[in-house]
Amino acid sequence: MSIQKESGMNTYTGHFRFLIDVCIRLGNAYNPQNTALHVTSLETQLTEVQTAINLVDTLIPTHLTAVG
Repeated sequence: MSIQKESGMNTYTGHFRFLIDVCIRLGNAYNPQNTALHVTSLETQLTEVQTAINLVDTLIPTHLTAVG
């Protein structure tokens, strides 16, 4: 059985990376009051998402073996 890699989440994370890059280019003009929207927080969220995607990718073969 072949493994079909989900590409949707990688597309979304690419768009998220683009959004962060735009915020960085805005410089001081991008200054949200909500700390969860600061560039460092957004980059942390992106790293956590990428880690979760990588974890799922490593666990898929184990899941497919168990199901099979």
